[in-house]
Amino acid sequence: MKWFITDTFKFVDNPKWIFDDFDVTLETAHKLSQTMGNMYIWKETKGQPIKWMKVTKWIQCKLILK
Repeated sequence: MKWFITDTFKFVDNPKWIFDDFDVTLETAHKLSQTMGNMYIWKETKGQPIKWMKVTKWIQCKLILK
């Protein structure tokens, strides 16, 4: 089954990003979210693709203890 990334909440036909491996899909979605905002990962099915997860921009923080 294929994995898709979209930048819209609703699935679009012919998405720009199509992958065979989930780990690569997730890594790419994280990178895209840094510049494009929320990304959505979808899993291919025999019917309509299903939304698997929303990937949001994350900020790396350092905890400073005094």
